[in-house]
Amino acid sequence: MDVQEIKSRLSLQDLLDYYGINGLRQKGNRLSGSCPIHNGDNPNALHISLDKNLWHCFTRNHGGDVLSFIMEYEQVNFQQALDIARKILNDPDYKPCQIHRQNTQPKPTLINPPLKFKLKLDPGHNYLKQRGLTRETIEHFGIGFCERGILKGRIAIPIHDQDGNLVAYAGRSITNEEPKYKFPKGFNKSQVIFNLHRVKAIEDEKVIIVEGFFDCFKIHQAGFPNVVALMGCSITEVQANLILQLNKKLILLLDGDPAGREGTKKLAQIFQAKLPLTIKYLSNGTQPDQLEETELKNLLKERS
Repeated sequence: MDVQEIKSRLSLQDLLDYYGINGLRQKGNRLSGSCPIHNGDNPNALHISLDKNLWHCFTRNHGGDVLSFIMEYEQVNFQQALDIARKILNDPDYKPCQIHRQNTQPKPTLINPPLKFKLKLDPGHNYLKQRGLTRETIEHFGIGFCERGILKGRIAIPIHDQDGNLVAYAGRSITNEEPKYKFPKGFNKSQVIFNLHRVKAIEDEKVIIVEGFFDCFKIHQAGFPNVVALMGCSITEVQANLILQLNKKLILLLDGDPAGREGTKKLAQIFQAKLPLTIKYLSNGTQPDQLEETELKNLLKERS
């Protein structure tokens, strides 16, 4: 897949959806808002032309196409950006790994307002059984198959903020439909740590940090309820502070792929000087939810 084919197939809207960048204002074929790359406070810094597939940030007077966006957002070179773009287009399980630089000015906290409704979900869908989840785990997390609305045909996962307020549902595709995870418009997942509200109520000196929802489900099911998920391998300053406020020993268990390795390295840089930290590495290409229960128990028991 050459450069021109990548540019023709990959849109900036695809990248925004893929990286979970929400909250931009739309007028016709144009988007505008604060810049997720430079983390400035200017609410009009970033402008995106969807029909031209170009972006420009007035904070740094810089912009370009989809590849330059990946280069800036992920802080990689051109060849690495090409590789990431190819993986985004071809590998539905590939996850970007961007941790915002800590020397940038923090963005104002964005609040995800509590939802005024609850979805009626089917907890007995066969997909959940195929993923190895028990009825008890399904009911504990309140997940199930959604039959209507924007998450129709997907597994809906309730997301709560640190105070236990239901703020969103994530929709997991059960086919090859993209995106693999769908989040509602306006939801800012960079302000939330999945399952944090439950872990806060647990008297345990440790907290296990994973990337994905199903990693969290399977580790909880294996007897470790003290687990939270980043919903990716990136972390924002708000999320880091939420974890620091727990004041617990940390266990990093990210995916065993290049993105997970890089994410582990950067998370360690953030936390190792502030909290006791243990890192657990998985074999290449392995995710925590793919391990058997006995393997998870052996991996996480004592000496952690």
